[in-house]
Amino acid sequence: MNAVAKFKCLMIGAIFATAASCFSFFTYADELPKAVSLDFCADQYLLALADPAQILAVSKYAKDKNSFYRDRAAGLKQYGGTIEEILMMNPDVVLGTDWSFMIQPALKNYGIDTDTPQYGYKTDILLKNLIYFGKILHRNQQAEKIRSDYIARLSRLEKLPKSDIKAAYITPSGFTGGTGTYIDNIIKLAGFKSLAEENGTTSWQPLSLEKLIMNPPDLIVTSFFDQSDVEVSHWSLTRHPEIQKIMAQIPTVSIPSDMISCGSLFSVEIADYIHDEGNKALLSKDGPP
Repeated sequence: MNAVAKFKCLMIGAIFATAASCFSFFTYADELPKAVSLDFCADQYLLALADPAQILAVSKYAKDKNSFYRDRAAGLKQYGGTIEEILMMNPDVVLGTDWSFMIQPALKNYGIDTDTPQYGYKTDILLKNLIYFGKILHRNQQAEKIRSDYIARLSRLEKLPKSDIKAAYITPSGFTGGTGTYIDNIIKLAGFKSLAEENGTTSWQPLSLEKLIMNPPDLIVTSFFDQSDVEVSHWSLTRHPEIQKIMAQIPTVSIPSDMISCGSLFSVEIADYIHDEGNKALLSKDGPP
């Protein structure tokens, strides 16, 4: 075979290989169930796990500043979340969370079941939900990849030396998360002591001004204080001058809203953030050793 003939054979082989690769891609994309997400938190599961080619649409809030995966929503169709729109798209899979509880029963009347996450704030529930949605979307490998990454990060966090620094979570409405809440668990996972636990606070409770003054935290953890659309009631304890003085004097970590808007969904990211930023804030206050 002369050089020209060899070149022609190589070119034909390359064309067929490229065509086969493209055919394989389109076949794979076509086999994946087409999916929509009903609400803001369902968007996060869909954007984390799905192949973009299988996403028919995400909610109108998917690109919002509070959306953790807002960058992945770029270029995707957004819709208003109405029954008519969903029926027109005819999805194979519909993902929803508590945020869309009103529309889910209505969809069921049209024979459309909504796949929802198992309720719970602990990380083992989060991992189960990832695997569950990965199976629903036929994206088992992607789900396992995220799960493995989370397990490795959790293991690293759990092995951190435990600090004597007492941390307290404060919301703009003047509440704190006590024992049994996801934020309290995350504070401890980040390596700090829980002031709420030390004070015997359980569940979500209004801040106790007396306890905060008599036993102030070493570190304050907050969220949403920087957002103008978060209403702070005139009766909120965070408006009290003593609370404002404490918050101005004590090192503070503000959790980005895109991590915490969906409860404990991004608990691993939040724990990493509190650990890193908390230690930076404390070091900045005390200066280098």
